[in-house]
This record gives sequence, C-alpha cells and structure tokens, in this order.
Amino acid sequence: MSQIDWEKLLKSNVEVMSKAFKTDGNDIRVLGAFVCAAYGRVADPKKLEESKSILKDKFNALSEFRGNLFVPLIVKMSLSENPTEYLQRVLDIYEELSSDYKFGNEMRILAAIILCDNTDVENQKEMLSRTIEVYNKMKAEHSVLSGQEDIPFAALIAISNGVIDTMLNRAEDCYKLLKESFKLSKKDILNVSRILSLNDGTADELSDAFLKIYNALKDNKLAIKGTQMTILSVL
Repeated sequence: MSQIDWEKLLKSNVEVMSKAFKTDGNDIRVLGAFVCAAYGRVADPKKLEESKSILKDKFNALSEFRGNLFVPLIVKMSLSENPTEYLQRVLDIYEELSSDYKFGNEMRILAAIILCDNTDVENQKEMLSRTIEVYNKMKAEHSVLSGQEDIPFAALIAISNGVIDTMLNRAEDCYKLLKESFKLSKKDILNVSRILSLNDGTADELSDAFLKIYNALKDNKLAIKGTQMTILSVL
C-alpha cells in the first residue's frame, strides 16, 4: 500500500470512528482508525456497533473494560472473525493475569490483548507463564520503579523469540547507559530500555540510536518527556 493510499484509508477510518464514537475524544477515535489502517482494513460501522453492544452487555459502565481501552478493544473485536469469541479470549487471559489481584487494571487488559493477538490457543498458557516470569523478574530487579503498568512490557518480551534473561539483561544495560542523562525520568527511561531490548543490537547501539533521535528533536526545540519517550523508543 502506498503512502497516499494509506493516508486515504486512515482518513476514511477516522470518519467512521467519529460517527461510531461520537461522545469519545478525538484522540481515541484517531487511535481506533489507526489500528484499522495498520491492519490494512476499512472500519466496518456495523461490526463496530455489534462489538460495542457485546462489550456493553458484558460489562457495566464502571468496569475497567469500559475505560481508556473501550474504543481500542471494540475496534480489535470488530476486526476479528467472531467479536464475542475474541472478547472472551481476552477476558480469559486477563483473569489469568489477575489471579493475584483484588482490583481491575487497564494495563492487564492491554497485556491480555497483546497476548490474544500474538498467541494461538495452543501456546497461550506457555506465553502467560512467560509473561508472569518476565514480570516477576522485572519487579525483582526494580521493585520501586516496577508496577502493573509494566505487565504489557512483560507480555511484549514474552511473545518475542528472545531468551528472557538475555533481553532483560540488555534492558538493564540500556537503563544504566541512559539513566544518567535522564536523572529526573528514571521510570520513563526504564520503560524505554525495556522497549529497546526487543530489538537486535548491543545496549550501546540501541542506547545511542535512541539518544540521537532524542537529541535531534531537542535541538529543534521539541521537548520529549513522559510516555512520549516510550513512544520514541518504539520508533
């Protein structure tokens, strides 16, 4: 797909999302449109309404499933062959991840979506175990800086083909190299380091690549901070 075709697809999907989610913020509607475009799909209004109805019937307005991930989850459901089955599988994975917690959490939902989209039913339990293993090691390494918001990072590492300890060691090496440059943003840099560890290359190479982009933006008076730094590390 050419850049022009992709932009047309994105614009078309934004129009569909604006009608389907009139009371939601524009940024979340654009995110939904982007998800569809990333899959090369035209947003289906009927499938979106069907998926929205299924989700609303399943969870009340106070549920974490009706929070910030409401629109993205509906979009993912609409892209599946069977929205009901997709939601149930996400819920099953979420409950496995939530067995040690009393309260709901959107980050565990995001991790469940990641695992649902990147595993087969046959290896789902294995990937769940890997995710929990990675998360426990993250907490052991950085007990103060690590929390439930790191579960999606654990899921991303788990579904990769890399050796867990190798990737976590690479993340730690990146963190050590970068933290002195961002003394007031250690949590953000830890997140950046975990994303960088998903890539091939040494910690020096990955850290240098991140700093070059960061500094280039800074030189052009574009301040990058907070979650924006995590997004930058993906790029």
